[in-house]
Amino acid sequence: MNRMPTVIFVRGIDTIGAGRKFRIYVDGQLAAKLGNSDRISIEIGAGSHVVQARLDWLRSPPLTLELTTGDVVTVETTARGRATSFTGTFLRPRSAIDMVVKGYE
Repeated sequence: MNRMPTVIFVRGIDTIGAGRKFRIYVDGQLAAKLGNSDRISIEIGAGSHVVQARLDWLRSPPLTLELTTGDVVTVETTARGRATSFTGTFLRPRSAIDMVVKGYE
């Protein structure tokens, strides 16, 4: 039996917006909301998909995932470093949130 690819979104430990949730977008559509230390699994069709995290005006750069049948991918999202700096918050808000692939299974 073929399994749809699964993406597991994990919110890492951070202090920016600690009481608020990141919005996770897949191909431009809201797919999930992540609170502190949340972990959410989403089944997504095989192929190329663009994911992005947002918190108010802060965003992660778009991240492209190439998924095949049966893949399980973990993506961690945090607001550290750049999000706490003047440059990250006000001059480069579209790259203030980190979104990193932590592993493929």
